[in-house]
Amino acid sequence: MDLTVGLNVEEEWRLANGDTMAVAYQLVAGETVGYLRDAVTGEPLHQASVCRLHHLVWQVEVCATCLTATCPACPDPVKPCVLCGGRLCGRCVASTDGRCPACIQLRKVKLLDRGRFGVSLRGAAWHGVGPHAQVTLRRDKGRWSLERWDNAGRITAPLDGDRLLIIRQMIGDAE
Repeated sequence: MDLTVGLNVEEEWRLANGDTMAVAYQLVAGETVGYLRDAVTGEPLHQASVCRLHHLVWQVEVCATCLTATCPACPDPVKPCVLCGGRLCGRCVASTDGRCPACIQLRKVKLLDRGRFGVSLRGAAWHGVGPHAQVTLRRDKGRWSLERWDNAGRITAPLDGDRLLIIRQMIGDAE
């Protein structure tokens, strides 16, 4: 007869958003600490985060559009927008080519409004707003830049090379 000594622990956790989730782990004989396992790697977790689908993982990533957390085990994890690089989940992708809602809304700024976007009258700007994010593209004095505001803060980056060529093709429809 085989005898197994240890403890199977089942708990119900109440999450910050009010949801509950069941967790289970084993405490093997002779040990005083049991660990939950990462849903992606299977490694023991010393600290855990939970995504919107209740996967327990070491770290989640928050979508800048819907502000919910996903993990690599989710069917629609957070990935960068192909135009601005903002982080968005598969549910929030607004175009077949992978743009976020703010980038899909990019429109050329009218001549007299360009000053509000930090561009001279000879320059050009494109601006788009989505839920919880804004994107501005600028071309002024031969230089291109991209600025994005979202839950992660404000990021401004110069554009050049292949990335600039791709972005110029994408906004060709928005002009």
